[in-house]
Amino acid sequence: MRKLLFLLMAVVLAIGQLQAQQRTITGKVTDENGNPVVNASVVVKGASIGTVTKFDGSYSLRVPDNAKTLVISSINMKAVQVDIGDQPVINVSLKTNEGNLQEVVVTALGIARDKRSLGYASQNLKGEELANKGEVNIVNALQGKVAGVNITSASGGAGASVNINIRGVSSFTGSNQPLFVVDGIPISNDVDRTNSGPNGTLGDNQPANRALDIDMNNVESVNILKGPAAAALYGSRASAGAIIITTKKGGSAKGKAEIILNSDYSFQSAFGLPKVQNTYGQGAGGVFSSTTNNSFGPKLS
Repeated sequence: MRKLLFLLMAVVLAIGQLQAQQRTITGKVTDENGNPVVNASVVVKGASIGTVTKFDGSYSLRVPDNAKTLVISSINMKAVQVDIGDQPVINVSLKTNEGNLQEVVVTALGIARDKRSLGYASQNLKGEELANKGEVNIVNALQGKVAGVNITSASGGAGASVNINIRGVSSFTGSNQPLFVVDGIPISNDVDRTNSGPNGTLGDNQPANRALDIDMNNVESVNILKGPAAAALYGSRASAGAIIITTKKGGSAKGKAEIILNSDYSFQSAFGLPKVQNTYGQGAGGVFSSTTNNSFGPKLS
């Protein structure tokens, strides 16, 4: 009986000693604006002990007494190392890592994803790369900047439609135009197929398609999702791919208001004009006729 009592006391002392070797640290992780950072990683440096923050940015972590440093990190934010010392509460503010912002792209339904985590091909362009090209149509501005994309103008007329195909043509009679999505709103960029070409092809004069309405000076980024797998969330409308356009939003840089003013102009001139004759009037065979558009009628006085 006496041995059993001693054994029980030894177990209690051992448990108490183990508990004394660990303590709980709580705190909150926020960004530069004081907003909570969700799913931020809080890890003890040099140990496999860690947790993630909750929806309100708070965390609670049991650490051993010999733990010296916490490492707090999140996607697109600079990691921070904090000395633990004897602090029971550690609050941390993370700063945006501007060097990695170009690796974040906007995908379907306006979701921002790390480019390396995507399971499909995509290519991202900044608005400055397009606006500096001097084109009026954003589709023409993409020419030569995106791999696997074929861009051709329907005609040389001012404002004529522009045909864009991502990874080739997938339909002989249907639309092969990718779906344009501007700030989450789908926009059809289909070309006019009501002309006299066979099966409504791209023959005859082509009026402008709707991508011409997009002002490149308002574009912040363009992300091209290649193929139906990339744009699955948009359904059959995006079977030829999708072009996700994010426009600029009002904001501030380093706490100061910033206004950007862009101004440009362009000239267009005809390469050549058709030669016309002013000798004969409307008709045929030297005889006037109001039922024909031919100009082989009687001589003009």
